[in-house]
Amino acid sequence: MQLGLSTFGTGPNTGPADTLALAIEAERHGFDRFMLVERVLTNASIAQCAAIGAATTRIGVGTGIANVYLRHPEMLALAAAVAAAVSGGRFVLGLGPNNQASVERAGFAWRGGREALLDTTTAVRAVLDGTAGRAPACRHPVPIVWAAVAMETAELAAAQADGVMLYLATDERIARVLARVDAAARAAGRAGAVVERSLLLPTFLHDDLGAARAAARGFLGFYAGLAHYRTLFARSGFPVGADGSLSDELLDAVVALGPADAIRDRLERLAALGLSHVDLAPLPVGGEDLPGAAARLFAALGPTGVAA
Repeated sequence: MQLGLSTFGTGPNTGPADTLALAIEAERHGFDRFMLVERVLTNASIAQCAAIGAATTRIGVGTGIANVYLRHPEMLALAAAVAAAVSGGRFVLGLGPNNQASVERAGFAWRGGREALLDTTTAVRAVLDGTAGRAPACRHPVPIVWAAVAMETAELAAAQADGVMLYLATDERIARVLARVDAAARAAGRAGAVVERSLLLPTFLHDDLGAARAAARGFLGFYAGLAHYRTLFARSGFPVGADGSLSDELLDAVVALGPADAIRDRLERLAALGLSHVDLAPLPVGGEDLPGAAARLFAALGPTGVAA
């Protein structure tokens, strides 16, 4: 299991220059890749990935995810080709729809997550391989990986994409999703083709467990307000309270929190599940900012050397 770093790229001290500096530090500390979350109309993940690819030499770089609603598929493919070229083939294109509320608030018509993922993937691949559009074929392979919260999305990704990116999933759910992915890939004649099986893991590193949980509870409050995540939590055995409250058990199950030793133990358990990558997303605890949280994570956990 490879260990990456991820960032949500939000906050007063996490502009493009700060994100680039974070990626360079991640490479220096031995992380395998650097993945950028893209929130609707908040940050341009592929453009930042291209800058990171040009400024680094070894670390993988990718989107976790780029939103399929925000760009014409041909423009999405052209941007991905730039990121692949300047990184020398280190770029991974993670795709996802974010959520209906954010997409519609930005003025786009929602037509479903899986439909949008499938249509976009088909169109992007055609441009990258030179069979559609006006650009020559991309010289580097660009793996296309889907964000997959729902089981049905993960199964479709096994048939149509190069992997799945999981998020806010319990260990038990990860095991079930990966089993379904493997079965779906075999049924589609693609056994072995689904290379990426990754998890984005929000990480609240702090010796004070109570402070770490408080930060995690604040972070997850946004997701508690989204219907599909409330369903996910309930199906995982941790329903959100009627007042939006989140139990300690839910926090402990879907993020990494607490002292470094506890997070290392969590990574070892995840490695045993068959994940190809875990991408740690350092998040602030208490009054610190994201660069401060990342610096502490680098010192405590990078590189960890966790391997399956």
